[in-house]
Amino acid sequence: MYTDALSTVSAITSLSEHQIHQRSPIYFYVFGYRGPVSWSIGLGDLIRDHGVCHLDDLLYLYPQRRLLLPIIPLTSNENKMIDIMIEMWYNFATTG
Repeated sequence: MYTDALSTVSAITSLSEHQIHQRSPIYFYVFGYRGPVSWSIGLGDLIRDHGVCHLDDLLYLYPQRRLLLPIIPLTSNENKMIDIMIEMWYNFATTG
């Protein structure tokens, strides 16, 4: 991940601290799908693929893609990822 040092390490540290003081379950996931659109486009150069960026998962839950590449249609893999993310969050919301 392009933003490991900024986000992931801090998230894991925070989860470890919460685990000490919480009795309820704690959930964590790592999003690893790198589609043709990524917030890392704005953080690095346009030639190299810098991998998945913090907040890339939200591109598949909310209609933000038009902010990055508004004229390029979604690919079949992106449509599948949208379905996967919606199903995952629906299941989490209904069953925990």
